[in-house]
Amino acid sequence: MSSRISQNMTLFMVTDLGFNLQMVALATSASFLLGLFSKVFFGWLFDLASLKGISICYVIIALSIALAFGIQGFITLMIFQLSRGFAHSGILIETPILAKHIFGPFHLGKVIGIFSAIAAVDLTFGPITVAKLYQIAGNSYYPAFGVLTGIMLICAVVIHFVPPEYRLKKHRARMGVE
Repeated sequence: MSSRISQNMTLFMVTDLGFNLQMVALATSASFLLGLFSKVFFGWLFDLASLKGISICYVIIALSIALAFGIQGFITLMIFQLSRGFAHSGILIETPILAKHIFGPFHLGKVIGIFSAIAAVDLTFGPITVAKLYQIAGNSYYPAFGVLTGIMLICAVVIHFVPPEYRLKKHRARMGVE
């Protein structure tokens, strides 16, 4: 979901908010730089909390998308972009965690391939859907941002209740409980 907002973000910041391309490039570069380093945090979180950590990541993504509603100037643009960079870095590393913690290491290639195919469909239709919502809303991204925020919160709730079966099985085996 975070990438659905990404494909339309430059248009939003330049056309709707009136920022020049240099400011947008600076904010986006800072976002990517923070994202580079925050992957370590999310790796730690996912190791610690497994799918509950991914649920936390989804909530952070929802909050980062919601920050778009408050962009008033360069400072709030930077806060928005930095939060997006931080949150998006977790999404970039979630797939192998989901695959291994739920299904185990034996079919990682197939499971990651299936997850990637699903993500590709989302990457194909997500930006088009956001653009259509933009048109329907009278040239405003805010309804689309609201929808994406809601979807991420729903995903956070759903993934919170998915048990990491393989990880739990391995933990029980280490503890001698089976």
